[in-house]
Amino acid sequence: MQPGKQEFQHFIPQFLLRNFAHPYVCPKAPGPRKKCKKHRHEKNKYPGDPVLNCLDMSSQDFSMQEAPVSRICGENDMYMVADSSASNRRRLETKFSNLELKASQLYRRIIGAFESQQPRVCMTRAEKDLLRKFFFLLRFRGGQFYRVFHNSDSIDGYDDNNKELLRGYMERKGFVRPIDVWYESLEAIIDVEMDAKREWEKHLVTKIFFSHAEFFIDCFGATYMTICTPKNRNLEFILSENSYNAREGPVKRFQDVETGEYTSSFAPCHEFSVISPRLMVIIRSQHLPEPTDDSIPDEDVRMHREIMRQSYLGSGKSILEDLPVHKAACDYRRMSINERVYDKDDTFYFNIFKISDEHVRIVNGLLLDLAFPSKRIIFNRTDAFLDLLEWFLTEPCDVGKNVGGKDKYQILKYLLDLTRFMHANGRAVKLVWNLSGELETTGTNVSRVKEIAHARFFEDMKTSKRNDSPAYLYYERLGKAGPSQRCERSDEADLFVQGGAPETYMEDGKQVCSMFFFWCKVYFGSRSVPTAIRRRNTILIMDAFKRLPCRRFWVYLKYVRQYQFRFFQVKLFGHLYGLDTSHMCFQASEKTFDQTGPEDVLTYGKELNHAMYKAFEEQVTGLGGSESEFFKMFLIPQGVGDSEDEVATSTRGQRPREYDVVIDDVDEDEIVDLAGNQACKVEDGAHVKVQDSEHVRGMLSHI
Repeated sequence: MQPGKQEFQHFIPQFLLRNFAHPYVCPKAPGPRKKCKKHRHEKNKYPGDPVLNCLDMSSQDFSMQEAPVSRICGENDMYMVADSSASNRRRLETKFSNLELKASQLYRRIIGAFESQQPRVCMTRAEKDLLRKFFFLLRFRGGQFYRVFHNSDSIDGYDDNNKELLRGYMERKGFVRPIDVWYESLEAIIDVEMDAKREWEKHLVTKIFFSHAEFFIDCFGATYMTICTPKNRNLEFILSENSYNAREGPVKRFQDVETGEYTSSFAPCHEFSVISPRLMVIIRSQHLPEPTDDSIPDEDVRMHREIMRQSYLGSGKSILEDLPVHKAACDYRRMSINERVYDKDDTFYFNIFKISDEHVRIVNGLLLDLAFPSKRIIFNRTDAFLDLLEWFLTEPCDVGKNVGGKDKYQILKYLLDLTRFMHANGRAVKLVWNLSGELETTGTNVSRVKEIAHARFFEDMKTSKRNDSPAYLYYERLGKAGPSQRCERSDEADLFVQGGAPETYMEDGKQVCSMFFFWCKVYFGSRSVPTAIRRRNTILIMDAFKRLPCRRFWVYLKYVRQYQFRFFQVKLFGHLYGLDTSHMCFQASEKTFDQTGPEDVLTYGKELNHAMYKAFEEQVTGLGGSESEFFKMFLIPQGVGDSEDEVATSTRGQRPREYDVVIDDVDEDEIVDLAGNQACKVEDGAHVKVQDSEHVRGMLSHI
């Protein structure tokens, strides 16, 4: 390329666009001949050149055009890194080209399997991960992110929710322009070698802007890939410039009544990566129904999935929840007796799922609904596209067309322009749209300060080394100052006076997992019983937990907080990272220590367990945990007419109140129905009698 000359660079690669292309035929060519020597043609639109059918939305009047593949879905000098060396300025574009070459081979394999009517496509783990990386980069390299980072030459002109986080990163790394951070992240993600054990994640979070690293990691951690095709041969998928940023999931919009600022909460359930008019990769959340996982008979696994769904979706629901897909089958190359061994050569078998007309229309409707920032919408057959537009504009807003938020005027104009386009093409459609109201809220600025603080803490937690964390000092200190306990064995007595150490944490971690599982079983097993029973269950179990060694109870609170931070990471500041989900694992690990909270200050004192829980409870409630179905189970529910003072628990030197039931002092016929499925009744608001008391006592004995 000549120095100083601009280069048109695609954010949707040409090899992908060619899947929608057809050879250009000059309309003035005589007869069936393709060549037309006398007519002067537009650049890149000579007879035989690959062109695309598209809806041009760059002007006031929408129109159908044939656009050359070489001059669509791109920008001039989009990936030109500011560098003194001309060759280095193109290094990012060169790396994209090398990655696209590898990805195009996998695309051809998928298309080839479909055209030869094979039921599935085989890939190794390394190939699957490369394709997933490519799908992510189609989104991250696109025009939407480019405009956010390109519109300002300094951080002062940068306008996005993570401005303060980006400012701190740029100061530490010496960057001047926000777009240089984007270039750095793109290059590092292209270069990262994705090993089967996912060690690459630890290195990536320390190498680039933490928000971008977490964005990429989360896309892998809580979703899986499926390949779909329309069952009806007359239906096709469309492609817009914004398609790879389109996501589906329940959304709530808010407006601050004090500042007028718009915000929203969103739980992404599906992402879409178009391959061709007849093939679509749909990336689906792990939290939605999945036949393979849902058929596992293990109760703990089923409970884990139920907890994740509740914490992620709440009362929301995906409109594609019933999509008939499942995870790919995997043939592990190496196996051990105790666990699976992941290898880059493991083989995955991806079925090509045939989906119904309704599902195809929903997917296309979502792409249309979110295409308003685009300049063009690409399609294959004109009649199929017009039929799709007619359905979309007249359907009763089940898929989209909910006008609201800060972009409401732009969205409404887009819908009206589509309607005028249809009228101009002889389709007398009547637009159906919905003015979606925003929920009123206050304190948006205060919440943003909290979000930034939590984001900074979360970054420090993920990037700091073990010796840098004060949480280990808390754990080592706890135990020696704890309350005296009643122990039946001498080795148990030692646990109550011994400070925390690596060897004690193994046992504490195991017990904490049991505590957490038990609490979850009780909660999900008693959702249908009266509040008074659930309230007493909570008091009873928490009283037992608070009589454990201080360091173990502290680890338990850290374990719960690990889930709390993953939940609020999405609920409160997920948009700072662009997170798609919250992938969690049921094991007490070193990360458990790093979830700091006000209970940590109390590790210097005595009579700690009760005080630590109160500090933890107050903060969870203050952050909105009481509104979450998942975190309600860690808070004592208030009954009708109950005051907070009535929910008291016993501490050393005090006589237990009526509500302070100690496990060891309760008769068999006075144990609360923790399972929630026994016949029981409340007597004078004091005790609940059940039949299966031995089961409850047995569960508690293992904690």
